[in-house]
Amino acid sequence: MNISIARDFSPYPHGRTSKDGEFSGERFRTEVLEPMLRRALDQHGVIQIDLDGVKALGSSFAEEAFGGLIRLAIAPSEDVREAIKVRYTKPWLRPVAENIENYMRDAAER
Repeated sequence: MNISIARDFSPYPHGRTSKDGEFSGERFRTEVLEPMLRRALDQHGVIQIDLDGVKALGSSFAEEAFGGLIRLAIAPSEDVREAIKVRYTKPWLRPVAENIENYMRDAAER
C-alpha cells in the first residue's frame, strides 16, 4: 500500500487542524492515513508514505497526522509504527522523515 502525500493529498500540506486549512494534518489523518492503516493492519501489510513531491511539510502537519495516528489507539503503537514506512529520495526530506518517526515514538511514550 502506498500513499504519496503530494499526489494523493497535496503538494502543500500544512497546518494541524481543519481550522488551519483544507490540507491539514488532521484531515490527512482522518481521510487518507487512518482508513489505509486499518486496511493494512487487517491484512498485516505495510503502508509506504512517499514524501517526494511535497514542496514543504510543516511540523504541525506531521505531528498531527502521525503522532495523532498513534494517539487514536487503533492498535498497539508498535504495530502502527511497524505498519508505517516513510520513503523519500530528496535529501532535504530526511529530517522530515526523521521527525515523523520521532512524533510517532513520542506519542507512543505518552
